[in-house]
Amino acid sequence: LKPSWLQVQSCWPCVVAGCACCELFLDRLLHMSVISIDPFTIADPDTQRAYSTSTFKISCSSDELLDPSEDYACMVLWAYKGKESWTLNGVRCRTGYIYIRKTTNIQHNSYTKEQVHGELYKSLFGCEFTDDVFATGFSFFEGKWRFNSSLNRRNTPSRRQGRHISPHQAFQLLKATMYWVCTREDFYSIRTRVNSITSKFEDLPRFQRSMFKFSAVVDLLVDLDWQGDETRAGCGRRSAEHSHSRRAAL
Repeated sequence: LKPSWLQVQSCWPCVVAGCACCELFLDRLLHMSVISIDPFTIADPDTQRAYSTSTFKISCSSDELLDPSEDYACMVLWAYKGKESWTLNGVRCRTGYIYIRKTTNIQHNSYTKEQVHGELYKSLFGCEFTDDVFATGFSFFEGKWRFNSSLNRRNTPSRRQGRHISPHQAFQLLKATMYWVCTREDFYSIRTRVNSITSKFEDLPRFQRSMFKFSAVVDLLVDLDWQGDETRAGCGRRSAEHSHSRRAAL
């Protein structure tokens, strides 16, 4: 049976040491899994490697999230050829590197596989996405945040077939994105509290706040509830309500 998130997290000190029991855990995981929250650590079952970061970096080449009527393609890069820090075609990256573009700005990048996120990747690096890349694709599509993409699986080996990512990972990606929108700061610390982000909602234009209202994040909140993560579900729900109440007050 696939080990639970808590089972793997409890064995995290062994992951660092590379013990046999954790290699077995990673080998049995069918999807990428968050195995530690601080530092944020994600496991790649295909390579039996884990990658950690305490901060996320929003690429300076990203498009600003300004229009809720538009669609945005997003991805976070975890590793390339097993490296946590790398340079590809002049672009310097590291674990936790987030890139966001309006889909209408990347459609000229023809791609043969995963269309939207493939175009997104090619717009940054000028080449096609391959199995050497360990990444997560997500998006803001038709007014909702969606955490699924073919970037979340690999062709070789073919064990990781699911498009969806865990709500634990999605929650951190949404927080990082909210922080970037509210502060315009490129670096986000995973220790940043949700309420310190939502307190800045009042400084945002009304249309921009609507990108984080309840209806935009409801799918993630449902997943968190279903996984029994009431704390993060509650935080997300309160932030969405805060956004809505501020929007209604104007």
